[in-house]
Amino acid sequence: METTLNKNISKETSRRSSSFMMLAKKMFIENRKTLLMLCGGYLGALAVVGIWSGFNGVYSSSTVVIIYSVLASLLCAVLASLMFHDFTTKEGRINALMTPASRTEKFWLRLIAVIPGAVLLTIAGYYVLAGFMNLTAGISHDVWVPIYGITDFFRWFGDDGIFPFLSSFILSEGLFIFGAIAWPHKSFLKTLLVQAGISFVCSIFMVFAARFIIRNYTVIVNDPEALLWIATSVIAAIGLALIYAAYVVFKRKTII
Repeated sequence: METTLNKNISKETSRRSSSFMMLAKKMFIENRKTLLMLCGGYLGALAVVGIWSGFNGVYSSSTVVIIYSVLASLLCAVLASLMFHDFTTKEGRINALMTPASRTEKFWLRLIAVIPGAVLLTIAGYYVLAGFMNLTAGISHDVWVPIYGITDFFRWFGDDGIFPFLSSFILSEGLFIFGAIAWPHKSFLKTLLVQAGISFVCSIFMVFAARFIIRNYTVIVNDPEALLWIATSVIAAIGLALIYAAYVVFKRKTII
């Protein structure tokens, strides 16, 4: 009986794995031109910027990483807002929802594309930028320096700064992913407006709350590091909750 049960579990796991891979292959074939144009255009543009910067004597550094992180965050937000771009048309919704695979598999595949996939693209983009930058600067100015790596930046940034950065990234991605399924048409702009509105309301609330607390209570923070970890954990949890909310909305989507 146990052997039979294990065989059934193995068959079910194999079936799900096969279904997921077939879905991934289908989505890649349908979007390969867009993906190739997006990746090629992004990396090519960074190569041109790297060459131009190198000619002007600019080498990869912590400053370059900081400036690039802003661009990378914007790219990740745009890609997250395009997670359900095919839902903007009825034909796209029919194709997405009627494909023989579970909603969970469809959601996870899209999620892998817009978060790990986007992160890998931005990391590759930085090394293309830094590589062409240092190579061109070395040829032009005969000064050769090693590429300033992302790991070097994180060591310089410190462990205390990594988790707040990651939690902010998760919150931003969660908001744009939720916006992608909640309002697929012009999702990026709409989500950006929602984000600005929420930030405005929260900032006003925090100002009044801070004034009220300062006037009526004496606040003593015994462990600022613990407070920072709590705050960043809450931010990350909100981002993960938004991603789960997007999954729930996606499961309830209909063709009409």
